Amino acid sequence: MECPYCGTELVWDDHYGTGRQAYYYGIAACGICYPSTYKKLGDIYKCPRVNGFESYNDVLEYLDLNENEFEHYLYDYGYESWEDICCESNAFNGHFYTDEHDNLHEGYPC
Repeated sequence: MECPYCGTELVWDDHYGTGRQAYYYGIAACGICYPSTYKKLGDIYKCPRVNGFESYNDVLEYLDLNENEFEHYLYDYGYESWEDICCESNAFNGHFYTDEHDNLHEGYPC
């Protein structure tokens, strides 16, 4: 899956669901096993560019600017260098999640 803001491939971070995992209560084999009621609802992803880009050219491509326009962009938005620019998904910590139908949503599931 791609980040809808910068187009880079999202990194799988975790999954989420409802219910409890299977667990044992008691000592070794004499205990009671409680079966799992866990149901996976979706996966959690994170944008790798949430804290910035790897190169100057990546930033130019992301902003769709040439070098001359980029200098004005830095000045207009108060950035000191290209290293200060990050993906817009930074507004919600770069997290995305999928639902049961694999639809991608912004943020972290509650």
